Formats: sequence, C-alpha cells, structure tokens
Amino acid sequence: MALLISDESGDLGLKGSRYYIVLTLLLLRDEDAQRVMGVANSSACRHFGHPLRKWNSMKGRDKKDPQRLATFLADFLSRVKDIHLCATAVIMDKGLITPQRSPKLYDDASYRMGWCYGLAFKRIGRFLARTRLSARWIVDDNSEPLKRNLQTYLTEKLPEISGFLRRYGSPEFCSSKEQPILILVDFLAGLTGRCFDSFKQAGMVVPFPFQPVWERLKSIFCPTLPLPTGQPWQWDGLLYWPIEHRDKVQAFLNCP
Repeated sequence: MALLISDESGDLGLKGSRYYIVLTLLLLRDEDAQRVMGVANSSACRHFGHPLRKWNSMKGRDKKDPQRLATFLADFLSRVKDIHLCATAVIMDKGLITPQRSPKLYDDASYRMGWCYGLAFKRIGRFLARTRLSARWIVDDNSEPLKRNLQTYLTEKLPEISGFLRRYGSPEFCSSKEQPILILVDFLAGLTGRCFDSFKQAGMVVPFPFQPVWERLKSIFCPTLPLPTGQPWQWDGLLYWPIEHRDKVQAFLNCP
C-alpha cells in the first residue's frame, strides 16, 4: 500500500505570504515511513546537531545556510535512494489572484486550498491508477481548513479530490507524534518555499542563493519510478499556478 503525506507552506490569506504551497510526499510502500524518518533524523543529527524539526522550528544557520541545508539533503537522499521518494509541490502565486481572473479563488480561501490539492491529486491519481496501488493519505491534524471543508466543500466542487476520496478514502488527520513522517513533509514544504523565495528575490534568474539546496531537493519532484510492468514512469511533480505564467518561473521548475 502506498502512503501519501501532505502539508502546506504559507498561508491562505491574500494579504499574507505571497505564495501558498501544498506538498505531498508519496511512498510506494507505507512501511518505509519509519525508515525514511529514521534516516532523516540521523542525517539531521549529523549536520544540525539534533533530530529533524518542522521548518518553522529550525533555528539560525540550520535554516539560513544554503550549504548546510544542501549537505544535509545530499546525505539524507543518498541513504534512501532505494525507496524511490517522490513528491508533488503545487506553488500558487496569490498575488496574481484577482476578482476578474478567478472570482472563486479570490473570494474563498478554502477554494484556494482545494484548488491546490486538486491539482496535486489529479497527477497523483493517474499514477496510482496506472500502478493499481491502494493508498492511505495522512495530513497534519492542525490543518483545520482542510479538515473542516474536505467532506463538504472540496468533495462537491473539486472532482479530482472527490474522485480520489471515493477510491481511496478520506485522509487520516494525525499529529506528528502519531506520524513522525509529518515532520519531514513539513520541513520539505517549508524548504521548497524558501528556495522559491530565494529565486524570486534574485529576480527569477539563475544562479540564486539557495540554488545548491534546490538542486538537491528537486530530485524528489522528478524521479524515475518503476512500474509493475517493468517500464519506467517519469514523475513530474512540480506545478505552478497560474499556468499561463509558468514560463516566467521555468528556470526554477526545470528538472536536471
């Protein structure tokens, strides 16, 4: 059984952070979660001096030093490469939401959240259908807007979500004590947001200060996954909204 773990970076308000990111990590076998988190903690102790923490709980150089973060990622990812980690990240530029362009997205924060989850699960659902994998979906239990709206607003208005729920069931809302892998997903979501901020602050050109980190991190968004048939599946997990502005951030989204 596959395991999906979702978390977010940024806020849903139009006057808060400009970018809202939904990141979902996919493990092809749910039993790998314990090993992945164990390796993440081991690598974090080696490079940060403590087990891995959620992104907002990271301090000082551990959060601000691109080289230290890149070294941590290189160590961690090299030790779990046989697990085929993959993820989707939906980056929404809320600064481009206007009443004229997208009245529903402009008026309703829960619709913004649902839109991002819908984009992610449309892509994830195709892969699960092709591989015929069953799946569990876990979400941090502090995601109150998702918990509040999932069964009503999202399932009624977003077919990508409602179709997924019919096939695989509703998410399990858990604490990071119950599911420590949520700490890793929170960290990855926050780090993705930090890399994108660095790219934007540099004028949307490369190189940018956090590029060494991003070069390591984006490998989980475009791995080659094995299908049961033996054929490869080229995962493409980076999505940007609005799609018509994707070319402006293509230098960031391009996989190596």
